[in-house]
Amino acid sequence: MNYKFENKSKILEWGKEEFGYCGDTINYIVNERDIFILIGDNLSGVERKTIFVFLRSSFGYWELFFVNHTNTNKVEVELNQNRKEIIFKSKLSETLLILPFEALQLEWNK
Repeated sequence: MNYKFENKSKILEWGKEEFGYCGDTINYIVNERDIFILIGDNLSGVERKTIFVFLRSSFGYWELFFVNHTNTNKVEVELNQNRKEIIFKSKLSETLLILPFEALQLEWNK
């Protein structure tokens, strides 16, 4: 997959066209690097969410970095600065996915 977007509104347009309604968006900045997370609805009729993680390149465009399909209808996102990771949890607070900053090629400086 090689998806590049000029801005976040283009990402949302793409999400709406490809997946219908796309729900929550979250934006983090880690060491001056933008991370944009889109939690999208699955169109299969089953209530589950898809996680899309976009990183902003040094050229200014947004690139799709990671996609994960979940089996839950609610996803909560937490930035854990101490452990240097982004944690995705279900509505029952079960950990669905841990994305370390290292995987995003980011370093955390306090």
